[in-house]
Amino acid sequence: MKEIFDIFSKEKETANPKSENQTEITIDTREKQSLIASYLIEKHQSIKFEKLDIADYLIGNTAIERKTFSDFISSMINKRLFQQLNEIKKYPKHILIIEIQNQA
Repeated sequence: MKEIFDIFSKEKETANPKSENQTEITIDTREKQSLIASYLIEKHQSIKFEKLDIADYLIGNTAIERKTFSDFISSMINKRLFQQLNEIKKYPKHILIIEIQNQA
């Protein structure tokens, strides 16, 4: 069973040493400054950055498109979202993540 981690949590977890059989995660260069990229680096995940034409993250044959809520709305208005969702279908597995910030 895979675990889900809250990257916004203030509690620090113990770092796991890099495993030899980790699946490499490709991150779009435009995501370099994201909290997700820094979290994966902190957890010693096998990552590489490259410009991706489709999706923000590639894990094996899974493409992941991540949107902040405001980017999601903007992408719907300018119809870019529909093109992106159509392109991401080129991968056997595809995920759209909509990130909503907690206002608390």
